[in-house]
Amino acid sequence: MTARSYTRNYTNLTDAISVRNPKGVPLAILELRENVVRQFRGRANSDPPIAVVDLLSRHAAESGWQGYEEAVAGRYIRPAGHVVLADMLAGAALEMAGVP
Repeated sequence: MTARSYTRNYTNLTDAISVRNPKGVPLAILELRENVVRQFRGRANSDPPIAVVDLLSRHAAESGWQGYEEAVAGRYIRPAGHVVLADMLAGAALEMAGVP
């Protein structure tokens, strides 16, 4: 297996790291922003294969990546601004529905 960063979005400094088998077939993708793993998913948005998790686990620990275990479990870490916006939208929806 190989892991390489194949794209970088310079507007928000997000790295997408693609993990592929020796034939180049994608196995999983990891999104890393400011040393925080935002999401880590396998093919078709499935859980990443355990071999891939094991491959990156040591590197994640040595690199000080935060949120790796949460991402492996399928939980996403969103930037704080997204959480605030989501809370505002949820509050507005409840208000429009007449919920106090």
